[in-house]
This record gives sequence, structure tokens and C-alpha cells, in this order.
Amino acid sequence: WDWFSLHLPGNQELMLYQLRLKSGGVDSFSSGTFVNAEGKSTHLKVDDFSIEPTANWRSPETGITYPSGWVVKVPAQQLELHIEPLMKNQELPLSFVYWEGAVQVRNAAGESLGEGYVELTGYD
Repeated sequence: WDWFSLHLPGNQELMLYQLRLKSGGVDSFSSGTFVNAEGKSTHLKVDDFSIEPTANWRSPETGITYPSGWVVKVPAQQLELHIEPLMKNQELPLSFVYWEGAVQVRNAAGESLGEGYVELTGYD
């Protein structure tokens, strides 16, 4: 899965997860939650958002290639978020190998919008 937890301007929050299928598609159980500045939660179904990788990073330790940059869109909330890791190598080779770490969130013009955390599993 690809899991995103993002802190946005005005005390807004966005959590998304995308379950990837072996065929390369996205599982219909993928979903998320948007929390507005007043604290109201909105459930997001898989068709309510998109996550597009924009770059890749290959681990020198394990040889696994992970996405390393994304554009996340939530049209109903008028969000287009450009997300990049604070540092590329945030891989954790424990009993199973995954990537998780801090990210920065920007708008399309490159202006900082916030920060967050991303977890990636199943790329090995």
C-alpha cells in the first residue's frame, strides 16, 4: 500500500491510502479522509482522489525501487498537492522491507503548504 498523512494550511488534514493490485491497478477498497479547518471529516472513496508518482528512488542497500515524489489530487476539495520526501533514503529493512518517512507538501507553483508522512509497502 501507499499511505499518506498530510498536514495542510488552516488546520486541514488529509489521510489517503491506496492499495495496489498485483495487476498494477488500484483496489476499490482504497480510501481516505479529509478534515477541514472546522474539524469536519469527509470520507473519500477511491474515485474521489488520485495519486500519481512523479519520480523514483532505488535503494542502494536492497535494490528496491520506490516512488519518490507524487501529485495527489482531491478535486472536490480543490486540492492538487505536490509531495516530495525530505530525504530519499528513508527505507527500513526490518523483518520486511518498506519505506516510510517525512515529506514536504507544495502547491503547483512550488509554494510550501505543509508537511506529512508517507509509508510504502510491497515494492520488493
